[in-house]
Amino acid sequence: MNSTSRSKSRKVKEPLAHYAVISTDKAKPALIKKRIPFDSKKITAFCKRWKILEFSFFGSLLRDDFRPDSDVDALVSFSPKAEWSLWDLISMQEELESMFKRKVDLVEKEAIRNPYRRHSILSGREVFYAANPT
Repeated sequence: MNSTSRSKSRKVKEPLAHYAVISTDKAKPALIKKRIPFDSKKITAFCKRWKILEFSFFGSLLRDDFRPDSDVDALVSFSPKAEWSLWDLISMQEELESMFKRKVDLVEKEAIRNPYRRHSILSGREVFYAANPT
């Protein structure tokens, strides 16, 4: 049996963790934590509790125009099983504001209707947390 046929017959193992802190740019997570110090484990716990499949940062936090009085823009995608009310979304926003010690704009990915705004946010976001949807 040659190496080619061996690699084709291997089974792909499932990942052990059902979540991960991820980033496509190694400098951005360090920049984010420098600008708004927070505990990554608290964000992970927040995402699990609120059934968030993906948590991303976007906006001025990732750009050079971030200031000490800037808010934090957070983009979330929920599990299809999550059915949150407006009051729940307000609670989430307040919890994040407490964690980051600044105002937070919480945006649901599925609620972005304007295609130009959607493209701008999605192309400029930094995914911080992603859960396995299974």
